Amino acid sequence: HQILEQMVAQYGDTLVPIGIHANWFAQTGNPPFDYDFRTEAGETMYTDFGITSNPAAIINRESNPPLAKEMWQSSVAACNHDKIAAIQIINKYDHDYQFLTVYTRTTMLRNYTEKVQLSLLLVEDNIIKPQQHGSLIDTFYVHNHILRQGINGTYGEIISPNGFVQKDSSYLYGYVLDFESTDWKPENCSVVAILWDQTNRKVLQVEKAKVIQ
Repeated sequence: HQILEQMVAQYGDTLVPIGIHANWFAQTGNPPFDYDFRTEAGETMYTDFGITSNPAAIINRESNPPLAKEMWQSSVAACNHDKIAAIQIINKYDHDYQFLTVYTRTTMLRNYTEKVQLSLLLVEDNIIKPQQHGSLIDTFYVHNHILRQGINGTYGEIISPNGFVQKDSSYLYGYVLDFESTDWKPENCSVVAILWDQTNRKVLQVEKAKVIQ
């Protein structure tokens, strides 16, 4: 988290991190480590991307194998920032019924020949749960960028009838997510929209918007 926060400060909104707690390293134990951060989407991605140790990062879903923390900075610095598409997110949260409606408009700025999908993920900041540092336990540790759920599944859905898109065309999408019976705090949550290539899983564009502005 310390390395990641330094990078977020450096790159601003061009870097959109998602923290995934999964597999054996995220198993719950005795108090105070009895809170379960794991998600169905996170477990699937952990397996699909071949994570074998933590912490590890997948940059733009291109890193193979996953990168140790010493490689994060140089890998992000080497990324191509050409903009292929623009994504607009509009979130409407109903406080009475505790559900979120997400609307997206994806506009292609360039031609792209492969099929694409749009993945919507819910992430949450400011989750205060214990974290161990060596022999010390920080009971007020603040967890940020935590994956809470794949809103439209783990990897999303195609945004056109056949998955193909055209330059200057816009594609609209909507989805409803229920917050009831969860401990998610909507004021701390954001929606991350990821446009990605079906063929090689490469991330083409990412946008992030708070659930409550």
